[in-house]
Amino acid sequence: HVSRVPCLCHPAVNGDSLPAIPPGRTLPSATGLLQVYLLLIMHIQTKRSQEELAALRFAESKLAYAAELEQEHGSSFPPELHFLNGNSSSSKSESAGEAVRAPHAFDSPEVLTQFIAEMRIRAEDLAATAAVLIAPKSAVAFPQTWRQQSWPFGAHDGIFVQLQALLKQSDSSSTNGKSDQQKGKAADGSSSNILRKTWFIKLRENKPPLEPQEVSQEYELLPQLLKGSGSESTACAGAQ
Repeated sequence: HVSRVPCLCHPAVNGDSLPAIPPGRTLPSATGLLQVYLLLIMHIQTKRSQEELAALRFAESKLAYAAELEQEHGSSFPPELHFLNGNSSSSKSESAGEAVRAPHAFDSPEVLTQFIAEMRIRAEDLAATAAVLIAPKSAVAFPQTWRQQSWPFGAHDGIFVQLQALLKQSDSSSTNGKSDQQKGKAADGSSSNILRKTWFIKLRENKPPLEPQEVSQEYELLPQLLKGSGSESTACAGAQ
């Protein structure tokens, strides 16, 4: 059910040079959406660690890639899981990674459980420091986390983008955004936090997609895959 494809990662872009974009504005192009993503991601306190900044830049590149997929295919494309390679032998920076295309990963609880197990092994082999899932809502039969009453987008189609990243803990680490983090163990055994963020890009028929909106962790499609991040869980909260 799973085949690997080359990582389609975009280079990080400096958000400082971008013009201000009013909130709520719809954008007709992938370039416009990329600007929104950059503004969302790069609005960061200077105390963020280098690892957290790298993880957010990785998520930024995948949000831009999701916008390109939507422009080319609408919501008719298979889910993809992108890893940020943490091996010190890698000669590349944030763009070094691997992507897994998984058209059937969310077909059933049984298939998803197998996919999760395989991806945890792959993440460990890569010493992955971050992972980003890009999944059209229409490709997810399980878990349908959006069926909760609190889901803010009704029956609208859209694209999920889910980030999880390992952040090593230090005395100088930022305390900002604690609600997005869980404690765990990094691949080298050191103490770490797990950064978790999920966005939903709402699609509208014959109209450009809306800006990506960050949603709470209860709508995540995947449990944590990175080592020491609570990998015993194989189902998402609220899944139906």
